[in-house]
Amino acid sequence: MVNPNRQKIELWETLAEKINAELIIVQKQFNEVHKKRQHMAAEGDRLRQMKLQYAEDLSRIQSREHDINSATHIRNFMAHLDHTVASVDREVTDLQTLESKIRRRLLELNKEQQKYSKLRDRAELQARRTSERAEQKNQDMMSILRYEVKAL
Repeated sequence: MVNPNRQKIELWETLAEKINAELIIVQKQFNEVHKKRQHMAAEGDRLRQMKLQYAEDLSRIQSREHDINSATHIRNFMAHLDHTVASVDREVTDLQTLESKIRRRLLELNKEQQKYSKLRDRAELQARRTSERAEQKNQDMMSILRYEVKAL
């Protein structure tokens, strides 16, 4: 006969292992999204800095006699930079949202893992107590038998 306490322990261990495997996958996803968000944020900062530099260049060109084509070229490039910066900012926002969702999932998985661990610990304690009670019962039976043998 299979010990029901042992079955419970194995069940909780199996569930905890399953959650742990999923936790590893979700942690990798989180790290990838976090790294990508940081990269995109740095790229956005670099583009904004580039736009400031071109704005200074345009200001300098306009303050002296200049070729209209070069000023127009810089303005068009700055407009393109504006669109690119807006696109990067949207991507960073989307990645932040995704990162938050993954973080919440990580917290849920951690809670589940802790729950299964506690249930396994509880089942192990129950198994130990059951074993101790059975041992105590055997000792009591042996004591009774010895007493009866002495009494005869």
